[in-house]
Amino acid sequence: MFVMSESCYASYIIDIRQDDSLIASSTGDADADAMKYSLKTTQMFFRDKSLKRAVMGNFGLVSNAAKGKDKSYLRIEGGATYMAPVRKDDTWTMGLAVYTLNYSTSSDSRKDTNMALTLGYSHPFKEWAIGNLSFNYTNNQSNVSTNQYSKFSVMATGTFSWGI
Repeated sequence: MFVMSESCYASYIIDIRQDDSLIASSTGDADADAMKYSLKTTQMFFRDKSLKRAVMGNFGLVSNAAKGKDKSYLRIEGGATYMAPVRKDDTWTMGLAVYTLNYSTSSDSRKDTNMALTLGYSHPFKEWAIGNLSFNYTNNQSNVSTNQYSKFSVMATGTFSWGI
Protein backbone atom coordinates (compact mmCIF):
# COMPACT_ATOMS: atom_id res chain seq x y z
CA MET A 1 0.00 0.00 0.00
CA PHE A 2 1.35 3.38 -0.97
CA VAL A 3 0.33 6.59 0.78
CA MET A 4 0.06 9.03 -2.12
CA SER A 5 -1.15 11.87 0.11
CA GLU A 6 -2.96 12.28 3.43
CA SER A 7 -6.26 11.40 1.76
CA CYS A 8 -5.18 9.10 -1.08
CA TYR A 9 -3.84 5.56 -0.75
CA ALA A 10 -3.01 3.23 -3.62
CA SER A 11 -1.99 -0.37 -4.15
CA TYR A 12 -0.48 -1.94 -7.23
CA ILE A 13 -0.16 -5.68 -7.73
CA ILE A 14 1.79 -7.60 -10.32
CA ASP A 15 1.19 -11.34 -9.99
CA ILE A 16 2.78 -14.04 -12.13
CA ARG A 17 2.05 -17.63 -11.22
CA GLN A 18 1.96 -21.17 -12.56
CA ASP A 19 -1.36 -22.97 -12.02
CA ASP A 20 -1.42 -26.77 -12.06
CA SER A 21 -4.87 -28.33 -12.42
CA LEU A 22 -5.23 -31.71 -10.70
CA ILE A 23 -8.67 -32.43 -12.18
CA ALA A 24 -8.67 -35.64 -14.24
CA SER A 25 -10.63 -34.04 -17.12
CA SER A 26 -8.01 -31.27 -17.47
CA THR A 27 -6.49 -32.58 -20.71
CA GLY A 28 -6.27 -31.50 -24.35
CA ASP A 29 -8.37 -28.41 -25.15
CA ALA A 30 -9.70 -28.46 -21.55
CA ASP A 31 -6.20 -28.46 -19.97
CA ALA A 32 -6.39 -25.77 -17.26
CA ASP A 33 -2.65 -25.80 -16.44
CA ALA A 34 -1.65 -22.20 -17.04
CA MET A 35 0.69 -19.30 -16.61
CA LYS A 36 -1.42 -16.52 -15.14
CA TYR A 37 -0.38 -12.86 -15.38
CA SER A 38 -2.23 -10.18 -13.38
CA LEU A 39 -1.83 -6.42 -13.17
CA LYS A 40 -4.20 -4.75 -10.69
CA THR A 41 -4.60 -1.46 -8.86
CA THR A 42 -6.85 -0.08 -6.13
CA GLN A 43 -7.15 3.65 -5.43
CA MET A 44 -8.65 4.88 -2.14
CA PHE A 45 -9.77 8.49 -1.76
CA PHE A 46 -10.68 9.39 1.82
CA ARG A 47 -13.29 12.10 2.22
CA ASP A 48 -12.66 12.96 5.90
CA LYS A 49 -9.81 13.10 8.42
CA SER A 50 -11.11 10.09 10.37
CA LEU A 51 -10.50 7.89 7.28
CA LYS A 52 -13.99 6.39 7.62
CA ARG A 53 -15.60 7.95 4.53
CA ALA A 54 -14.02 6.92 1.23
CA VAL A 55 -14.49 6.29 -2.45
CA MET A 56 -12.46 3.38 -3.82
CA GLY A 57 -11.85 2.33 -7.38
CA ASN A 58 -10.14 -0.72 -8.76
CA PHE A 59 -9.00 -1.89 -12.18
CA GLY A 60 -7.30 -5.05 -13.34
CA LEU A 61 -6.11 -7.07 -16.31
CA VAL A 62 -5.64 -10.84 -16.05
CA SER A 63 -4.27 -13.09 -18.78
CA ASN A 64 -4.71 -16.82 -18.18
CA ALA A 65 -2.42 -18.51 -20.71
CA ALA A 66 -3.72 -22.05 -20.28
CA LYS A 67 -2.36 -25.06 -22.15
CA GLY A 68 -5.89 -25.93 -23.31
CA LYS A 69 -7.45 -23.47 -25.75
CA ASP A 70 -10.87 -23.73 -24.03
CA LYS A 71 -9.36 -22.55 -20.71
CA SER A 72 -7.31 -19.53 -21.91
CA TYR A 73 -8.88 -16.13 -21.32
CA LEU A 74 -8.35 -12.40 -20.90
CA ARG A 75 -10.17 -10.78 -18.01
CA ILE A 76 -10.74 -7.02 -17.68
CA GLU A 77 -12.17 -5.94 -14.33
CA GLY A 78 -13.20 -2.72 -12.66
CA GLY A 79 -15.20 -1.58 -9.71
CA ALA A 80 -16.14 1.20 -7.35
CA THR A 81 -16.98 1.15 -3.64
CA TYR A 82 -18.30 3.83 -1.30
CA MET A 83 -17.69 3.57 2.46
CA ALA A 84 -19.18 5.80 5.16
CA PRO A 85 -19.72 5.84 8.92
CA VAL A 86 -23.23 5.17 10.20
CA ARG A 87 -23.20 5.70 13.93
CA LYS A 88 -20.29 6.23 16.27
CA ASP A 89 -18.14 3.30 15.11
CA ASP A 90 -20.33 1.47 12.56
CA THR A 91 -19.54 1.55 8.84
CA TRP A 92 -21.52 0.67 5.73
CA THR A 93 -20.26 0.00 2.22
CA MET A 94 -21.80 -0.29 -1.21
CA GLY A 95 -19.87 -1.55 -4.21
CA LEU A 96 -20.34 -2.39 -7.85
CA ALA A 97 -17.86 -4.66 -9.64
CA VAL A 98 -17.83 -5.59 -13.33
CA TYR A 99 -15.59 -7.87 -15.34
CA THR A 100 -15.49 -9.33 -18.81
CA LEU A 101 -13.96 -12.67 -19.69
CA ASN A 102 -12.97 -13.33 -23.29
CA TYR A 103 -12.10 -16.92 -24.18
CA SER A 104 -10.98 -15.97 -27.71
CA THR A 105 -9.34 -19.32 -28.53
CA SER A 106 -12.11 -21.55 -27.16
CA SER A 107 -14.19 -23.71 -29.47
CA ASP A 108 -17.34 -21.75 -28.54
CA SER A 109 -15.68 -18.26 -28.50
CA ARG A 110 -17.11 -17.77 -25.02
CA LYS A 111 -17.56 -14.21 -23.72
CA ASP A 112 -18.88 -13.45 -20.23
CA THR A 113 -19.87 -10.20 -18.56
CA ASN A 114 -20.25 -10.39 -14.79
CA MET A 115 -21.72 -7.69 -12.52
CA ALA A 116 -21.91 -7.82 -8.74
CA LEU A 117 -23.56 -5.42 -6.30
CA THR A 118 -22.50 -5.69 -2.66
CA LEU A 119 -23.85 -4.00 0.47
CA GLY A 120 -22.00 -4.36 3.75
CA TYR A 121 -22.30 -3.30 7.38
CA SER A 122 -19.62 -3.47 10.08
CA HIS A 123 -20.15 -3.08 13.83
CA PRO A 124 -17.49 -3.27 16.58
CA PHE A 125 -18.96 -5.06 19.58
CA LYS A 126 -15.80 -4.56 21.59
CA GLU A 127 -12.40 -3.13 20.79
CA TRP A 128 -11.28 -6.69 20.01
CA ALA A 129 -14.46 -8.04 18.31
CA ILE A 130 -15.97 -6.76 15.05
CA GLY A 131 -19.01 -8.20 13.29
CA ASN A 132 -19.64 -7.86 9.55
CA LEU A 133 -22.72 -8.59 7.46
CA SER A 134 -22.76 -8.45 3.66
CA PHE A 135 -25.35 -8.99 0.95
CA ASN A 136 -24.34 -9.71 -2.63
CA TYR A 137 -26.18 -10.03 -5.92
CA THR A 138 -24.23 -11.37 -8.90
CA ASN A 139 -25.37 -11.69 -12.51
CA ASN A 140 -23.26 -13.41 -15.17
CA GLN A 141 -24.24 -13.05 -18.83
CA SER A 142 -22.55 -15.29 -21.40
CA ASN A 143 -22.91 -16.18 -25.05
CA VAL A 144 -22.73 -19.80 -23.81
CA SER A 145 -26.06 -20.39 -22.04
CA THR A 146 -24.69 -22.96 -19.56
CA ASN A 147 -22.47 -20.21 -18.10
CA GLN A 148 -25.30 -17.76 -17.39
CA TYR A 149 -26.48 -17.35 -13.81
CA SER A 150 -27.78 -14.99 -11.14
CA LYS A 151 -27.27 -15.51 -7.44
CA PHE A 152 -27.82 -13.85 -4.08
CA SER A 153 -25.60 -14.46 -1.09
CA VAL A 154 -25.50 -13.33 2.54
CA MET A 155 -22.38 -13.62 4.64
CA ALA A 156 -21.76 -12.91 8.32
CA THR A 157 -18.20 -12.78 9.62
CA GLY A 158 -16.44 -11.93 12.84
CA THR A 159 -12.96 -10.55 13.38
CA PHE A 160 -11.27 -11.02 16.72
CA SER A 161 -7.90 -9.78 17.92
CA TRP A 162 -5.98 -10.24 21.10
CA GLY A 163 -2.58 -9.13 22.34
CA ILE A 164 -0.05 -11.40 20.72
